[in-house]
Amino acid sequence: MLLFKCYFKRKSTLCIILLIFIANYMTFIGIRSLLSTYQGYCEMSSLVHEGTYIANLNPKNDYSFANITESDVQQIFNYLDRNFDFALYIDGNLITLPDCDIEVSVNYLNEEYYKLFPLELEQGIKLSFDYKLNDDEIPVLIGTGLSKTYPLGSTISISDPAMGRNITLKVVGILKKNAFHSNYYMPNWKNYYNFSIFVPVNQIFIENANVDFHINSIMNLIVLHTTVEKTETLSDILLENLGLQFKFYSQQENYEHFENDYLKSIIIQFISALVLYAITIWIANRNILKGNRLLLNNLSSSISENVNSVKIRKSGYIYLKLIFLLGLLGVFIFTAYERFSYWVKKDTLVAAYGFLGLTDIDWGSWLTVLFIDMLIGVLIVETASKHFLNLFSKQEY
Repeated sequence: MLLFKCYFKRKSTLCIILLIFIANYMTFIGIRSLLSTYQGYCEMSSLVHEGTYIANLNPKNDYSFANITESDVQQIFNYLDRNFDFALYIDGNLITLPDCDIEVSVNYLNEEYYKLFPLELEQGIKLSFDYKLNDDEIPVLIGTGLSKTYPLGSTISISDPAMGRNITLKVVGILKKNAFHSNYYMPNWKNYYNFSIFVPVNQIFIENANVDFHINSIMNLIVLHTTVEKTETLSDILLENLGLQFKFYSQQENYEHFENDYLKSIIIQFISALVLYAITIWIANRNILKGNRLLLNNLSSSISENVNSVKIRKSGYIYLKLIFLLGLLGVFIFTAYERFSYWVKKDTLVAAYGFLGLTDIDWGSWLTVLFIDMLIGVLIVETASKHFLNLFSKQEY
């Protein structure tokens, strides 16, 4: 263990630990972003079809929603009903429930949207859109975080944000843990559905909903089986009736806008991490070599007879294993703390379950970083050991 002790006498060890932590964390964030993007692309694959377009409000213009009336939005939906098949989805309407200590997201979707994005269930049955608004309990799906308080078959009374009145919901299905929905325009971003309620929307529901519901549904509108010319006409009608300037993009166009900036940022991030890894390799290699030289200067002849390649490599691997373990542990703690903070802040749309606090993409990213560290460790130890053995052989000679 004399060689091992010589390594840790070097003050640069702290620098190596800090560098490997920063490089690991940057790599971890980048890989997690790529995995999340891949999930988003897989989810959005149902939109990559000819004739499918997503509404996008022009963010450069200032808009006033105060002057939009119920009559205005109803004319828009009458036009949509006559001329388009459309998928409707709204999320993020937060409410409080008496037996839940976190706000609950109420999400609305029509049947066309449900066909595009069928929600995977842990228990129960699929949504039914065939109900009478005033006479029936509305069948809903809920996130797994609500399932203990509201099991299958239970009812939930809420003040509905879409209609501004009380309605009764009946739980018919429970979503799989960490069910999520990615953003159309930024597939690397997602909302989790652990504390969500999904309300099916039919024609009667739309007719009884308030102005806010109609405006929000147009913001996320997906028109199906149509043409560019028809979407341009729809944009003109939206501008004329609501004063809102929309552009309808295909999902492939959304990808192109996203990739232009995203690829640049992710490349810069990985290049920065690569530079830090290179600096780490250089400092670690020098640190081991200096430790080796210190050892050579203090070896007695009896000890030097026992110096061999296996012992040198073993000491180097133990040294780097402890350093890289500290760096990886730092990444784990930071990520677990980040996930835990969402629960502390009761951030409904980000709170997610996971083993030891980390989700599946967190673990996938962490294990990838572990593999990279192993490769770097082998490179450092083998290079430094070869250099040391050559130096030792010359000294013996």
